[in-house]
Amino acid sequence: MLWRRKIVRDLEWVFSSPHLLSSNFSVLPKAICTTVLSLPATQKWLDALHGDPGLLYLFLAEKRRENTSLALGVYFAALLEFWLRFCPSWTVEKFAVGQQLVARKSAQTVGQLKFVFRLTMPPTPPIDMHWEASIKFFLLSDADERPCKLEHFVGPHLGENLAWRAQEVQRKLDMCRLDAVRSWMASHFEWTAAQMDDHHTASSHMILRGYLFYPLSHRAATTSLDVETMTKDIEPTHLRGWWTIDYETELTRAAPPTAKWAILPKVHWLSPVVAQDQGSVAAVITGDEHLGLDDIVAMDRATLFSTCRAHFAHCDSAMPLLVAELHPSNKDTTQYIEISRGFVMNPKTWNPAPLTGDALRYRRHRSKNKQATDLNTLFTSTPWDVSMEREYEQRRRVDAMAVCMKHDNNEVERQPKVTFDATMTPPTLVRQIHMLLMERQAGINYEAIKAATKTFLQNGRTREFLVDCIVALRELGDENEAKDVLRVGHLLLDSSANDYDADENAQKDEAVAQKLEAFTVQQLTKEDGWWILRFLVKATRSLAPKFTPSAHSVQNAVATTVWTILDSQSQRWNATVVDLCDLYGYPATVDDAAKVLHALLAGHDAINAEAFVLATLAHGGDDATCLIQAFLHHPNTPAKTARRFATHSSVARNTLSPERDQPLPSLDHVHHRRLVDQTTVVTTTHLVDCPDGVVELTSYINNLQAQHVVGIDCEWRPRHFQSTEEERVQLIQLAFSDTVYILDAVALDNHGADRPLVETVLALIFNSPRFILAGFCVAGDIHRLRATYPSLDHSCPVLSNCVEVRRLAVARVGDNVSSWGLAALVSTYLGQTIEKDQQCSDWGLRPLTPEQLRYAAEDAQCARRLFFYFVADLVSQLEPLLCDSHVWHPWLVRERPRDHLSYLQESDVVNAVNKLGLGSANLCQPLPAHNSLSHVVVKTVAFVVQNAQAEAMYLAVVVDIAKSIDVDLLRIGLGISSTSHIALASDAVLFPRIYCTYLATDVGALGQSVCGSRVASPSFSMLCSWTRK
Repeated sequence: MLWRRKIVRDLEWVFSSPHLLSSNFSVLPKAICTTVLSLPATQKWLDALHGDPGLLYLFLAEKRRENTSLALGVYFAALLEFWLRFCPSWTVEKFAVGQQLVARKSAQTVGQLKFVFRLTMPPTPPIDMHWEASIKFFLLSDADERPCKLEHFVGPHLGENLAWRAQEVQRKLDMCRLDAVRSWMASHFEWTAAQMDDHHTASSHMILRGYLFYPLSHRAATTSLDVETMTKDIEPTHLRGWWTIDYETELTRAAPPTAKWAILPKVHWLSPVVAQDQGSVAAVITGDEHLGLDDIVAMDRATLFSTCRAHFAHCDSAMPLLVAELHPSNKDTTQYIEISRGFVMNPKTWNPAPLTGDALRYRRHRSKNKQATDLNTLFTSTPWDVSMEREYEQRRRVDAMAVCMKHDNNEVERQPKVTFDATMTPPTLVRQIHMLLMERQAGINYEAIKAATKTFLQNGRTREFLVDCIVALRELGDENEAKDVLRVGHLLLDSSANDYDADENAQKDEAVAQKLEAFTVQQLTKEDGWWILRFLVKATRSLAPKFTPSAHSVQNAVATTVWTILDSQSQRWNATVVDLCDLYGYPATVDDAAKVLHALLAGHDAINAEAFVLATLAHGGDDATCLIQAFLHHPNTPAKTARRFATHSSVARNTLSPERDQPLPSLDHVHHRRLVDQTTVVTTTHLVDCPDGVVELTSYINNLQAQHVVGIDCEWRPRHFQSTEEERVQLIQLAFSDTVYILDAVALDNHGADRPLVETVLALIFNSPRFILAGFCVAGDIHRLRATYPSLDHSCPVLSNCVEVRRLAVARVGDNVSSWGLAALVSTYLGQTIEKDQQCSDWGLRPLTPEQLRYAAEDAQCARRLFFYFVADLVSQLEPLLCDSHVWHPWLVRERPRDHLSYLQESDVVNAVNKLGLGSANLCQPLPAHNSLSHVVVKTVAFVVQNAQAEAMYLAVVVDIAKSIDVDLLRIGLGISSTSHIALASDAVLFPRIYCTYLATDVGALGQSVCGSRVASPSFSMLCSWTRK
């Protein structure tokens, strides 16, 4: 097939390529394709077309729309139709193409029959057939669930998934069973009455060709595309390719450096491409002027990377690229043939997750209730991922009784014309529209009513008239009729003209806004008007885009309603709260916004809580971080929601980790590896297990020049070797430019020096401006070091010169390596293999084996080499580094002193009391019996409580160390309606507000403040009743 011209190769590929779906679906039997292709007459016909493809070009030209390129789907369908019309190996009669089905009432197209015909291929008898055909390409998302399902395969442009496409094609095949279609087929094929009585029907089949693409990150090579464990609904022999986001890293790893590459336009997506050596130009894929294809010059890897970088840098929403990998042919050295193909995806837009849960496709027409403010406008500094703007839908069901063939004009009902009298007042118009929608008189549909309303409103009606119509809605019904009444309102807004004169906008906005606001305030003050509030918010945004709240009293009314709704603890009106807060800019302060957020989350309404955060952030403000953190870390925020929010929100990301102001350049992997190999050569390894070894090491460190990079790693006993919860470090490895020192921490500690010898060494490099430490997952090592040597918390409270190599790798090559281990990174980027068999050995046994020492040295050395690899193009030189600390500053380990503190046990508190001299006879004597306490060692628990007036009360409960607090009894004692209004208070919130006094006559007291004023405290006896033994 490869020797034929491209258009004929594609023609043959249409029939010879395998299906995407298995025989579990109504796919065209393979025997039909293989039989016709094997016939001599067919091959002779294809050979003739190769010599003179004029008829084929002429046929395709008729399918192309005027002055437009040939779409891939049209190209595929046209080639299949050409087979049916002109292949000499069979006879096709009664041929109908694209026969449309429409809804009886609206005449709207609901589907079509792609190919209907009678096929005769001797020696078999004639068969009435119906074929549905599609060409599709799907990518396997990173779904964790196995076996892979059809939903996990997503289109490269996020248009649909394979499950939706399979259902859609099956739906079209099932149309043959509709009475209207069978009646048409009976006439078309001239079926007899006996055939109709026998339920005779056409043989329906689908032809779904294309490719499935698999993540290259999970493959050893571009050609290693073994079949995944997947559903039996997928054809095992389907064509497959690869896809990647981190193209530079993965193609460097997975493809040979001698490969040629070509970026393919869509019409090249069918049969494999072939390039020809043309002397001065290495290899060229010949163009086709009839198809509008130019010559494509094959590229080397570096040129491909440069082209991809330029493509994706040009536009944030740049489309993915289909790339062909070309190797020299074994039969013809002047020819390059395609051996693999794959998609290079745009990391800014590729988010398949929303499509993988069900059979879904992209909604081409946005839903009417879509909020006017899209998610991507809420973070103006860095937009949300483009896919977050998209809406998806499932396949719609079609009423079989409401469908007929398009040619059947007598069955398409004529639409009565709808008009409104020009003298109608707003109340009259509203009632008339309501009546038409409710009764659907004489088959009048929604579109006809909407068109008449639009004509009426555009005929000289002002926005004030439309506002009067909105006010009149309230008289149509109450909450029980809300759905029908609001349909009228939405139709009015959708029909209103949005092209008002600019001068009129400036003059009328204020009057319209005031009228809508006055009506809104009326509904705010009474609960039976809440059902219309969300619609009024939408109307205000639509008709008064420059709206600003007019008076402080309005803000108070909004605040009162918001808290009345939230205090009811009913999720029913929470969306109304979010809309009101968004429109009126309430709350005005971050503290108040945090209260609203807490109330929403206390009611387990994470959806509206997230919407509230987004709406608040859209209004700007310097304290967005506080609100985001409150949302992300609230116990009622689902983990999945928090991860998604943090992933897509630039503000949330920046609160969790620092980002660079400018994008980093792409890596030249070959050059970087060469630099690392030239500058990092370790020749010796030293075991330090005695004081003399420490003296030698400290002397070595003191003689090093400034800005030296030290690779650091630690080893400790695996948990299954530990008889106790031992966390001590066994070994500390320090990798320098020419040697690795391995400190045997246990042996050194046994020498009993006044100051641990290990800490003497660490003091030379921790926080030293002369050194940069580089470790992989180094936070765990630091934690173990601090647990082993507590005095480090005093000598080095916060480590400030240690780079986390994993974070550096993610910054340079993408999130796909965020879950990789050290061995995977070293193998991919340094070309070095780390044997991990010693990782879980017993590091507590002595003497250490040579294999253990070799493994320990290698880990620290590799962390250092990876650091150099990922910063090689960002610094002036590697050994020694110049003063370029700004380069690696974003990836430093960031410690907080409080992170070093372990949780205290009750015994720790008692010991601390005694150590401070507070365990005297006075305080520890048993109290009188009525106190029911045997000692006075106590703990203090701080709470924040929200009362009925939406005010925050801050209090501390002082209670016996051995008891816990019954929060429900605490609620009753405080007169609070629900325990959801009680939460633990952080120290940052507590200390500025709490007043707690220990009385001479009692063990403790409960102190509380409201708005800074001290109020009476309940007695200690009441306090005791809130505790459990």
